[in-house]
Amino acid sequence: MNRKSLHRTTGVALIVALAASAFACGGGGGSNDPVQPLVAAFVPTSPNPGANTLSMTATTAGAAFSVQVQVTTITNFFGTGFRLTFNPASASFSGFSAAGSLLGAGAGTDFQAELVAPGEVAVAATLQGQVEGVDVAGTQLLVTLNFTATAVTSGNPFTFGIASERVVTTCPTPPAACTNVPDASLTWSGGTLTASR
Repeated sequence: MNRKSLHRTTGVALIVALAASAFACGGGGGSNDPVQPLVAAFVPTSPNPGANTLSMTATTAGAAFSVQVQVTTITNFFGTGFRLTFNPASASFSGFSAAGSLLGAGAGTDFQAELVAPGEVAVAATLQGQVEGVDVAGTQLLVTLNFTATAVTSGNPFTFGIASERVVTTCPTPPAACTNVPDASLTWSGGTLTASR
């Protein structure tokens, strides 16, 4: 065997030996191990909200979770607007549903929910026209906002944003005028997302 053949043979043997060693060690750090899926959980700040409260609760399914915005005991409730805020490092917004809303979901209602900045969803849910608001007895669903957990978190707070960016309007029987409820008369209660593997 000449010197060139010896070098080539030695080089091939070395590569084979290194590859065999890598496979014997589990492929270099267990990169073939399955990644455990994320599991979301959501804890409401007020599980039993009092009168004049807008609050959040949620249902979860794996990494997906649906935040239900609820209204508790407000007379002549016509609608609301607010900004829901959260940490976008561990959650993403994926849409909304008005199904089952206390306002109904027909032509006389308007629902909007749009991501306007990272971690900030602008929400509006209201009746339309010259109509009387809804007398909300107990706690009832207003709108459902859908999210997905995207990273492990020990606590991602979901809040209703700042007072200057939220409003609740009540309307008695027309032609009486509608009014905005003073924010100090309301309670806005959010919740906390956790996600683990």
